[in-house]
Order: sequence, then structure tokens, then C-alpha cells
Amino acid sequence: MTWIDEQAELAKRGAAIAETPIKQVECFLKPTANRVIVQQDDIKRGSSVIYVPNDRSPRPTTGVVIAVPAHGDYDYLLHQKVLFAQFSGVALNFKSVNNWRVLQVEEIIAIFNNLDDQHELDTNVV
Repeated sequence: MTWIDEQAELAKRGAAIAETPIKQVECFLKPTANRVIVQQDDIKRGSSVIYVPNDRSPRPTTGVVIAVPAHGDYDYLLHQKVLFAQFSGVALNFKSVNNWRVLQVEEIIAIFNNLDDQHELDTNVV
């Protein structure tokens, strides 16, 4: 059952619909054994009108798992927000999507239970 199906079932029962951490994306890739595909969170920028990129700004180290291998016990990771090391995995960029990363399951450091504004990660730390 996908996240969207679960939310539809909750809505039928009158339960509150949970918010998605990021926009749900259909993944057209199937990872091989012991790997997952993660959609990285967007880089948070200030509210200024003009954005000047800084090459030294840290990359996001959080994202949502959008694909798991067909065989294996990794279904619990699907649609979970995870934490991983800054230079782990292989970056994937396609014309239609950006910020995908292929990670080995061992490279996932933690799975977030509930993340709110109070416990948001500070990405400005070097």
C-alpha cells in the first residue's frame, strides 16, 4: 500500500491527513539489491529577491526514500524521511527531476519519526 493509498483510507475513516515532507514523486528507476533512491530535500534559501549561490554552502543531508529494491525487506523505508552523510551515495540528475541520490542502505544514518520546526536541522553548521 502506497502513502497516497494510506492517506485515502485515513480520509475515509475521518482521520486527519498527514502532511507529506516533500512532494511525492513517481520513480522510474528500480534500485538493485541493498540500494535505495532518495529525493534530497531542497536547499533552503533566504527570502531575498536575488539569490547569489555560494559554492561553500553545504548540501542537504536529508531526503525521502522514493524507491526500494523489489526483493528484500526494505519496504519499511519507502516514503520515510532519512538522514545520510553529505558525500554518500551517487547523485542523479535528469531533465525531468533533480536531486536524486542512490544510497546503499548502510549509508542511511537515521530515520526521522516526526520532524517539526522546533527540531529542524541546522544546515548552516560547517
